[in-house]
Amino acid sequence: MGFEIGRRVREAAGAIGERVAERARRLGRLAHAEAGRVWRDVGARLHLQDAPAAREPELPPLGNAEENQAVGPRTLAVVEAMAEVLARSGYDEVRADVAGLTAPEIVRGTVRSHRPCLSARAAGRPVLVDVFLPEESDVDRQLSRWHLFASAAEQTGGEFHLVVPSWFEGRSGRGWVRQLSEASGLGVAKIWEL
Repeated sequence: MGFEIGRRVREAAGAIGERVAERARRLGRLAHAEAGRVWRDVGARLHLQDAPAAREPELPPLGNAEENQAVGPRTLAVVEAMAEVLARSGYDEVRADVAGLTAPEIVRGTVRSHRPCLSARAAGRPVLVDVFLPEESDVDRQLSRWHLFASAAEQTGGEFHLVVPSWFEGRSGRGWVRQLSEASGLGVAKIWEL
């Protein structure tokens, strides 16, 4: 009986993984098509304001700019902690999309534009960082953002980093991101696990 239940669980998990992989491939194709006009000269504009803890005034979005509407209180706490981690790890010009800090630049896409959770510079190269907590975010919505950020980072000689839970969908967060990356062509330079 236990063997039969285990087999059925493995089959169901495989079917779910295939559906996620197919959605990831589809979103990857859409994001690559969208990334043609991504992140012009943002690398040159990544910097902190002279006044500490001053958030830039919000400008009206151009096109279909979307804030990260899937962010909840736990994600905001992780973003704040990651801003400190990046600064203490030697990253320069750290920006975070939380109250009291300068927000990262909006990454412009052809169809939609998004603001990453964090941005910084490492050895003079731009770095975009996005935080994913599954209980506060939708995977499909996030995949579109991640492909835009990964394409922007690639086009500017930078890196895209992703912060994920240490365990998600029956495997390590790192393993989950790697499976998504292989299935959809998502370029993630560094995976931070919580």
